[in-house]
Amino acid sequence: MNKMQCVLAINNYGKIFSLSAFDDQWKPFPHAGIDLKHISAIENYMWSIGGDNQTYLLVHNLDKAIRIKEEVYENERWMPGGSFSKRLLPTDRYCWSSENGKEEKLKENIKLPSFVWQWEHEWKLETTFEENDLDDDGWTYAVDFCAKFYPVKRWNSCVRRRKWYRSRIYTGTNSWCIISPLHKDFTQEPFICVSIGGHKIPEAELGVIMVWAVTAQGRIFYRKHVNKTWPEGYLWVCVPTIESSESRYIDCGPSGSVWVVLWSGLILVRKEVSAKTPQGKKWIIVESPEADSKITQLSVGFQSVWAITNDSRVWYRKGIDQNLNEGTCWVKLNTFMFSVSVTPNDQVFSVGLDRHLYFRSEISKNYPTGKKWIHIQASIEIEQPKEQETKLEGIESWISSSFTEPSHSAPTCLIGNDSKNNLNLKYTLAKLIITY
Repeated sequence: MNKMQCVLAINNYGKIFSLSAFDDQWKPFPHAGIDLKHISAIENYMWSIGGDNQTYLLVHNLDKAIRIKEEVYENERWMPGGSFSKRLLPTDRYCWSSENGKEEKLKENIKLPSFVWQWEHEWKLETTFEENDLDDDGWTYAVDFCAKFYPVKRWNSCVRRRKWYRSRIYTGTNSWCIISPLHKDFTQEPFICVSIGGHKIPEAELGVIMVWAVTAQGRIFYRKHVNKTWPEGYLWVCVPTIESSESRYIDCGPSGSVWVVLWSGLILVRKEVSAKTPQGKKWIIVESPEADSKITQLSVGFQSVWAITNDSRVWYRKGIDQNLNEGTCWVKLNTFMFSVSVTPNDQVFSVGLDRHLYFRSEISKNYPTGKKWIHIQASIEIEQPKEQETKLEGIESWISSSFTEPSHSAPTCLIGNDSKNNLNLKYTLAKLIITY
């Protein structure tokens, strides 16, 4: 498969479109099916907030299926009388354990993580060990559990173990999968914004991903155990903020830097985020650029942050590096934009007030704010929705209103007029390289 850079965008009907670096036409995203309010993505993985206020995950265009091999070790000790037994010493490991023996693992307790996983087969015995064939029973032998194991029994073999395995496969590839909400009734506290990043956090294990989200009540949550082999993760964990603060928007950069926009206009930056402490340890406050303006939307790159205030001005955060992820001061650009998005290599795209796509040219270490905005001309043929699809039907929902005047609720979709040569962008994303 060929990999190519592209920009993703949502139009005002909640449809996703993509624009590749080598094309001049917006194309419908191939894995559609639901209307969306908000998207956040890295290569092959996309999280979104749907028009129904539910949270969704799309895993797409993988070179191979996500397959996990569950393993359990059965342990026995030689007992006086001439046979092995599951009656172990008090200092021994569990009868059924992980490979190192520190964790008890029972086959009957190992369940599928979610409905998008399926077992490929029943439990089987491993019949090879270090490229040696084992007997049909699959046992390996050692002097003690902490010693080296061998494929055949010796005169001093006091313990033995064998490995059981069962493979499961992720079946949700190339389709939108709903993520379990916080409450049984998801309308009790739906998410309004979600962000995926942290895939380039220093010293992290291969495949680690960070997912953060904001709820309609202004609370911040971190999704535990998300990685490229467990894309949906395990559990939402609330991350407390400063007292009486309500969050409206969140963005997580590729290096794990997390920035939060509050309804008050203040910014929270998460400190001490690392591979060992992915949730970070504390928040610090970053003031708005000007006393009479509030930041409504921002985007975090690898070592840069760009923002939009409620007067549509564009701002750049100066002084960001690995040791000072909150930066030092705001720099105002004499331009007005609707939203902004920063790539992993700190290049910048934006949606203009005319809802056209722009690119910031000549960004470099010497010129971190670049020189000028370049209009990216791209055409698209959009089929107008049927009349009933444009009606709001009285539905009110929480939206990541980086793109509206401050309001705690907004219509499910924004109604506007699309034309043949203009994609009316509601939101632009330029944070990924997608494989089609």
